[in-house]
Amino acid sequence: MINETMNTFAEFHQRSASALTGAVLMLATLGSLLGALPAAAGNHAQLADTVRQAMAGDRSDACLAVAVVDGDDVKQAFVCADDDDESRIGPAAAFEIGSVTKTMTATLLAALIDAGRASLDDALEDDLPDGTKAPEWQGRPILLRHVVTHSSGLPPLPPGVDMINPMDPYADMKPQDVIESLGRVALDGPPGERPGYSNFAFMLLSQTLENRSGTDFETLLHRELFKPLGMKNAYITRRPEGIESVTGHWPGGQVVSAWNFPSGMAGVGGVRATLDDMVAWAQAQNDPDTDTAIGRAIALTHNSVEVAEPLAEGMGWFIRGEGKDRTLLHEGGTGGFSSVVVFQPASKRGVVVLADTALTDSGGLGGLGMHLLDGSVPLPEPARPAEADEALLDALAGNYRLSGGLTMELTHENGDLYIQATGQ
Repeated sequence: MINETMNTFAEFHQRSASALTGAVLMLATLGSLLGALPAAAGNHAQLADTVRQAMAGDRSDACLAVAVVDGDDVKQAFVCADDDDESRIGPAAAFEIGSVTKTMTATLLAALIDAGRASLDDALEDDLPDGTKAPEWQGRPILLRHVVTHSSGLPPLPPGVDMINPMDPYADMKPQDVIESLGRVALDGPPGERPGYSNFAFMLLSQTLENRSGTDFETLLHRELFKPLGMKNAYITRRPEGIESVTGHWPGGQVVSAWNFPSGMAGVGGVRATLDDMVAWAQAQNDPDTDTAIGRAIALTHNSVEVAEPLAEGMGWFIRGEGKDRTLLHEGGTGGFSSVVVFQPASKRGVVVLADTALTDSGGLGGLGMHLLDGSVPLPEPARPAEADEALLDALAGNYRLSGGLTMELTHENGDLYIQATGQ
């Protein structure tokens, strides 16, 4: 989840990662990088060498699974900051993909829309339990178009719902408690007119999809998305035989808990997938088969959604550029993982990067993903350990409010800087 990013997707997504991890830091600017996208990686060995240049000796000690997709041509590499760690990952390793899950959740909604069973203009509360009342602004309800574009006005997380275990923050949340927390929300403006990343909204969308389809979220994903796209090893809780669940880490190599999600909330970030699964997801984005139901749904998510001030311009996807330069992307982060998927439909080129380490404190994976998509974008350098000047830490300490509404406190102790998002 620190350059000039205040109005870019990268910064906004880092806010979402903070809502998931309790830490907020910013990525390198992406909006200025989207020009022509020539190939940045050659064969598999060249791809691995490129990733090593960005990761060798990196203080995160992360391991990365990387793929560059050019139509049917796919190059992959598995690289660790420390070569001795390479046994941690491989083709049978399933990573937590975090908020990239939201693009799949939006696709399930798009499938219902394509089938005539839903509309972006449906109210969020329509498929929640009888008696549920979502907040309104002067009679204007929250619509599904506001949810998928992060302009609903709902806060990042459900107010008044405790995180019993901050290391696995969603595991003990009860769907009914999340729904009831809607009654504690007062909107401070009309839905659709103020961008703000909300995991809360996507928890509710997960439950809406379950209720409208009459099946649990994981079964819905397998039936409507994973199976037709050949994502045979992607899962939420039902790990396929022979697939290893990757262990997550904090930067520096400390092992951290996996994140678990109740079924009715898993659409916020609960999918685990191998690199091959995510390659299939990227290929489906680059060339959706509109003769199939899932292909039409995927294509629908790429359309710009009409909202006054959206954060995500597509259905769950952030969009940059126009015409042949139109690029869609989403990043993800959990307590011990980071991910990014970025693609350009016109060139049928895409990039997937999965990390077994939470990398929001060092800028995430956006810079590497963009370099692999476009070789003219500078390759990020490894983050080396450094001693911070005490005066600098004193100057940084304080309370901050991001333009999306999220507040955070920066403190420091023994040379380390700590970031705590309010209420998380």
